Amino acid sequence: MSFISQALLLVTHTYVDEVLLQKIVAHDFFAGKLQKGFSTSFDNQSLEQEWDSLLHNRQVMVNNYEKKQEFRLRVLELYENYEQPTLIFLGNLSSYSEQLQEGMLRLLEEPPHNAHLVLFVHDVSTIITTIKSRSQVLPLPSELVFKLLPPILSQKVKTKLPNPAETVKNLIAKQSISIENINKLERNELELWLWQLQIYLEKFYEQNPQPRIAQAIKRVLNAKKYNQENMLKRLVIEGLNLIS
Repeated sequence: MSFISQALLLVTHTYVDEVLLQKIVAHDFFAGKLQKGFSTSFDNQSLEQEWDSLLHNRQVMVNNYEKKQEFRLRVLELYENYEQPTLIFLGNLSSYSEQLQEGMLRLLEEPPHNAHLVLFVHDVSTIITTIKSRSQVLPLPSELVFKLLPPILSQKVKTKLPNPAETVKNLIAKQSISIENINKLERNELELWLWQLQIYLEKFYEQNPQPRIAQAIKRVLNAKKYNQENMLKRLVIEGLNLIS
């Protein structure tokens, strides 16, 4: 059985079902498969049974923190004697402030014996560099991300936003993208939709590396950046229409 020596930072790219992802990571971790990649096919019932057993035996711990003060108080509880390898999930850094991330550094530098730390983040560029340098960064394969998309969020994206495949064709053709009722969109809906555009475009580029496809990818990445920075949603979409 092989275990991670550094904190493991999983890049999810967008919003995913983090509970299901935790169960997959725990399964692969204790099966010694995690260093070779992630399971992309799984049985939900078996995962659930294994997860319940791991929780009961305290081989898995799940923690989420919202405030730096809360983290400092609760993190002390993690410094205990772990008699067996224990997987500790520390939440999604995408929702953690820079101060909170800084407060996690000591735990990442000096984790308790037998404690193996796991964090999530949508985009590794949005977190402080000292977190990255103290972690083993593993991006999730797009095949797994698609299987982990929250059903309700996915349905909202399908209902409120243009079809990603058709939008990608328009982007490559340099046609303008317009969206009705843009102010009613949620940030997470935009993020998921933009990630889908990025994945489709990158696949197109692998098959046919043309400059116009590369330009379309650049515009999508800019739009994602605007959305992460909480710019006006109208400006996020306008970012897609900027032709350089």
